[in-house]
Amino acid sequence: MNSPADAPAPVSLRDVTRENFQTLVMLKGVPGDGYPPLFEPSVASIAFSITQAYAEPEWRPRAVYAGEAPVGFGMWGLDRELDAPFVTRLLIDHRRQRLGYGRRAMALMLEEIAATGAREAYVSIVEGNGTAEALYRSLGFSRTGRTVGFGAHQEPLLHLAF
Repeated sequence: MNSPADAPAPVSLRDVTRENFQTLVMLKGVPGDGYPPLFEPSVASIAFSITQAYAEPEWRPRAVYAGEAPVGFGMWGLDRELDAPFVTRLLIDHRRQRLGYGRRAMALMLEEIAATGAREAYVSIVEGNGTAEALYRSLGFSRTGRTVGFGAHQEPLLHLAF
């Protein structure tokens, strides 16, 4: 699992590029053999997300780095239904979880959103994902009482005002 050698390194967000693409798409939120699935239990795969950003250019895919190592992926953009910024993905590789990378990556995405002049942001969670909800609440998000749909699947919507 995690060892002292895995001590947190400075976290940054970078563009997805030809140089980091293949490494990024092989990261997985949960352990398992083989290639990452298209959808993990609580988040779409990085490959799906990059494809979505290509087809829907309002999304901004972000590689999460710890020092010089890619450790995860995030994506945010303008949600057309909400007409507001929405963080639609945050995945930290299972081998790098519980080191603070997710919290820092989320904070950096919120900084990028705020830099656009936005006054709010939204995120959704898979119902029952207490870890994600605790992270988002610790950053100031609160449940709205509304849900957002992904096909037939509905997720609770959380809101943060800047």
